[in-house]
Amino acid sequence: MNNDDLRKLIQQKMSTSPSLRSVMKRIQSGKATFRDTAEYSRIFSELVGRYFSENVLSLTDREAVAEELLRGSYGETNSVLGQVQRSIDRKNGLNIRPQTAAFPLERVQQFAHSLVDPTVEDSVIQRRARSGTANISMSFHDDYIRENAQFRNDAGLKCFITRETDGKCCKWCTAIAGRYVYGEEPHDVYRRHDNCGCSVIYENGRQRQDVWSKRTWEAPKVGAGAPPPTKFTPEQARALERERISRYVQSENSKVKAENPITIVENAKINSPKYRQIFNEFSESAQISRIMCQESRNMLKHRTGTEFEDLTFIDSKSGHYITRTDYNVKSQVKPSKRMCQMLRESEPYSIIAIHNHPKSGTPSIDDIGCAYERKYKYGVIACHNGSLYRYSFLGEFDTSEANLSYVDMLLDNVNRIVYNKGDLADSFETKLADALDQLKEKNLKLEVLLWN
Repeated sequence: MNNDDLRKLIQQKMSTSPSLRSVMKRIQSGKATFRDTAEYSRIFSELVGRYFSENVLSLTDREAVAEELLRGSYGETNSVLGQVQRSIDRKNGLNIRPQTAAFPLERVQQFAHSLVDPTVEDSVIQRRARSGTANISMSFHDDYIRENAQFRNDAGLKCFITRETDGKCCKWCTAIAGRYVYGEEPHDVYRRHDNCGCSVIYENGRQRQDVWSKRTWEAPKVGAGAPPPTKFTPEQARALERERISRYVQSENSKVKAENPITIVENAKINSPKYRQIFNEFSESAQISRIMCQESRNMLKHRTGTEFEDLTFIDSKSGHYITRTDYNVKSQVKPSKRMCQMLRESEPYSIIAIHNHPKSGTPSIDDIGCAYERKYKYGVIACHNGSLYRYSFLGEFDTSEANLSYVDMLLDNVNRIVYNKGDLADSFETKLADALDQLKEKNLKLEVLLWN
């Protein structure tokens, strides 16, 4: 099957889907709400994921097809949401152009690349194709909601964010569901795990708020004591919109990020005896410890000041090792063909995998999944700030989408604790120990070896 055949198949299945046709009828009638667009996005995304998964193994260029499908989903989702947004605005006497969130190219490319992983079975590729496509496609709806809620909030409209469950959700989704005043919603309210049926919507009406004092009032209607509305020429309207967009972009760019942006490596740290001693504590032979330290230093020196990563495989039994230094996609690593062959020919649980993290964070959930699927002895993250993370498994690891999402949340919690170490003071050790114990309950052992 080629790209065109797959696209035609998906279009044909969508045109005959009763549930999709039903929700589209409401949207086209002008009576739809964002609950309808969330339902449309869910059905649409599940159909794309299903038929992509069923045919992914027969595609000659899976990465290109995956990106093409998701770009199509991105355009379709934003088009439908914009149509509904304009209908709602007309009823509220508003005329604000819908905003479009940026296409998440890096995330899409990471997902697409996971579909050509030669170290996993076909069933894993199919699972990734279905759940990953559906998850990213549904996130386009969430991105639109977040983008437009923030734009309108900055313009002075009071907005509310609502996360609703489908009644079959996990404990994490149940805990985060609810209705929030924009700006007071939990950070994770827009996140979703694979096969998540939750919807995220926003509301705004004629109620305005002062963007500084947050004092609110109802906008009076014409004829109820209010002066006639100001009418702008098309040129004036575009100028006002550009001004608001500029103010919005400026405020977005000025936000403090939750991750450490420093990627410059301090050579004094990694060249010190203290750094070498950390590897001696991994209970490997002197030869393996030396190689681990040597290759960690090399990749840190090579990637200092960048967001690129190198990857090393070390056979802990033979001492043979391979390092890849030429993969230049930000925040990604990919084993070479020789490294994949090394994995196939080595005994299970004998390979030690090391790669650097420029922003000095914990292993990602993809790092964890790869370590389990490839049967590493353990993985090591060499952070640009001099710290190290080592991760391994204590037994069988649940790779269901719900569990992976939960573990991802636990890893985020470790990141937050480490990042806020200075503010936590005496409670840091206790909070970190509790977080690591939660990971152990999931059979994931994470060792945190901080420089300071």
